[in-house]
Amino acid sequence: MRGWGAALALSIPLVLLGAAGPAGADFLDAVGDAFSKLNLFEGLQLSGRADFSARGNFTQGSREAYESQFWNTSPLQATTSLDVSGPIWNHFGIRAHIANSGYGHNDNRLMLGWQDKHTALLWGDLSVRLAGNEFASYSKSLKGWQFDQMIGPSFLFRTFQSKEKGLVRRQTFAGNNTSGPYFLTYTPVVEGTELVKVDEQPMRFGEDYILDYDTGQLYFEPPGKPPRLIASTSTISVSYQSATNYETGGTTRGFQAETLLFDDDLEMVLTRLEHNASGGNSDTARFQDDIFQGSGSTGPFDVRYSPILADGSKAIINGQETIVRDALIVLMDGVEQQEGVHFDADRQIGRIIFRLAVPPTAVVRIKYYYEVGGGASNDSAVTGLALRHRLNDALSWDFALARSDPLGGSEAGNALSAGARYSGGSKFDVNLQYRNIDPTFSYVDTVGFFRSEKGLNAAVGWRPNEHIQFAHNFSDVKTNSGYTYGYSGYYGGIGSDGDYRARDGLLQDDPEPPTTLDIRAVRHNSNLSITYPQWPSLRLSRQTMENAGGSTG
Repeated sequence: MRGWGAALALSIPLVLLGAAGPAGADFLDAVGDAFSKLNLFEGLQLSGRADFSARGNFTQGSREAYESQFWNTSPLQATTSLDVSGPIWNHFGIRAHIANSGYGHNDNRLMLGWQDKHTALLWGDLSVRLAGNEFASYSKSLKGWQFDQMIGPSFLFRTFQSKEKGLVRRQTFAGNNTSGPYFLTYTPVVEGTELVKVDEQPMRFGEDYILDYDTGQLYFEPPGKPPRLIASTSTISVSYQSATNYETGGTTRGFQAETLLFDDDLEMVLTRLEHNASGGNSDTARFQDDIFQGSGSTGPFDVRYSPILADGSKAIINGQETIVRDALIVLMDGVEQQEGVHFDADRQIGRIIFRLAVPPTAVVRIKYYYEVGGGASNDSAVTGLALRHRLNDALSWDFALARSDPLGGSEAGNALSAGARYSGGSKFDVNLQYRNIDPTFSYVDTVGFFRSEKGLNAAVGWRPNEHIQFAHNFSDVKTNSGYTYGYSGYYGGIGSDGDYRARDGLLQDDPEPPTTLDIRAVRHNSNLSITYPQWPSLRLSRQTMENAGGSTG
């Protein structure tokens, strides 16, 4: 079987077109003058894109075999997007994003706000981020309001309240000696919310991996770089926020006050976060009806949300416990298709593949119940204080303290970290940190990886010249769960800002972690990099790890 194809792609920037001729120009000038007098839309920016792809193919041999191997054979494909940002009137502005992927996914976001030099009030689809204290940090996409106020040159106050737009997910799975795809279970993924690690080392989007937010397919094939094969002995960890078509998780509110003292050498950050689960959705499954146009191939047809329930599953739907007899129904032009006869389904990733090609004129309708899990189930609150002091250009120290108060009556917990950093310019740096996180300490539900531990982390970096770099990381802690291979409590070295953040270097996927720190975990990680121009690059790494103790030995 041989196949030839031809494709013509046309990209059209979206612009505003006026009427041709002098009359049309005069009319537009008059409208522009009126807007200028009222200060309307001064500086408002519109940008967009429409991509149209037309395809044709000629097959010599088996047409059926060709269509079964190349799923995207639709004769016409269109994707559109429109972005609007800037002032509407004086200090009142808008930021909107409207997009249609062409595969049934519409990504629409809207934020309105009022802002001047010292004050900002925002409402709509927000990306709230509170940083500065690793135990009281928060990073999530929400729907609500946010208020920022600058007082003087160095005091910032921020507060917000919102409804959850999605649920936080954490997954851990082994590599399979390929660069992917690896599948995230709960889709679609809220764009930009994911944190990805391989052997506990943070990965960067576009530099180390790419992710299809619609289907949850994760590839370690960054553009312009060779693919990275993830060994079967390696562990991939992903924390992300999955989108939903309903409000979830109750209400989250909080505030943060940060200021600089003593000639801006001391930074102080006070944070308070509260999560109220009442009013959240207790459903464990939802119904969805997706419609697709046939493409002349067998598929795949990827549904909007996943995973799809198994037939006969027990679930809570609309607040009522029920047994879902038929969790997946597939129709082609109104005629029900049989799983295992007409199509095959991978319910975990929400993918349907037909056994015969679906004509381009056919309409495929997929009705299904998908698992939603649940958000934070208890009311909780965290209060934190963080200090960071620069003694001189080379030496600084930091301190962070937080207390969690589960409002439902559970036991409170404390978390503390203290560290010091010495930087000898570009040649040498040392970073020490002590951490003590109670097993009873609980984080307000947010994207990240968290664990309980007590002990010391240290890192030394040495760079004799611009071509040679050596780093050694060490940790000796008591913890409630052992390290996976590749962990380093400190991932910095020369050129790093030296911050430790729980969400960047820690792993916990167990929904009910042990309540005692009975495992001693010791870690050594040495790396040598030699990169002279026109020479082959040399990178040597040695890692040792020891886990001892615990209930299983």
